[in-house]
Amino acid sequence: MDNGQSRTAVCTFYMVHYAHMNKDGNYGTGMCFGNLYFDNSNKRKQLKEDEILGVLKENDNENTWTSTISYRETGKLYDELRKFKGIELEKSFAIYEITFAPDLTIKEVRKISSFNNKVDKELVSILKNSEWSGNHYSIHGEVPDNSKLLVGIFYYPADNRNESFLSRYYL
Repeated sequence: MDNGQSRTAVCTFYMVHYAHMNKDGNYGTGMCFGNLYFDNSNKRKQLKEDEILGVLKENDNENTWTSTISYRETGKLYDELRKFKGIELEKSFAIYEITFAPDLTIKEVRKISSFNNKVDKELVSILKNSEWSGNHYSIHGEVPDNSKLLVGIFYYPADNRNESFLSRYYL
C-alpha cells in the first residue's frame, strides 16, 4: 500500500539490568549479572524476579545494598545447603542480610524475607558460621566495618529427575 502514508513498527520491551558500582562511583555490568528481559520467553522466572524485587523494594533502607565490595563465599555453604535436600517449602526464596566486621567475620545475619521459622533458624545459623573473602577497592581480605551483603537462598521443588533442594544460586 503506497498512498503516501508510512508505517512504523514500534517495539517496546522491559528489562531488569543489574550493575555494580566501581571505586570511582560509576556503574558497570558484565556477562554474568543476570539481566532479565520481560518478554514471553520465560514468564515463571519473570514472576519470581518481580517478587524478589518487590521484597527488596519493601525493605529498602535508602539503598544501603549498593556496594563496591566483591564478596565470595569460601567455606562450606554448599555442603550445608545439601542437608535440606528433599525439603518441602511453600516459598521459592528467602533473603538474608549479612553484616561484616573489617576482617570479614560475621557480626549479624538478619532475615529480609523468610521461608518459615524452623528453616530460617537453621539457615541463619549456617550463614553466621559461613566464611567469606572480600575485595574492596583492590584491598583483599578487608572491608569497611558494618559492610552488608544480601544473600538469596532459593528453593527448587522436586521434578522428574531431582529431589527438591536449596541453593544460593538463582537457576
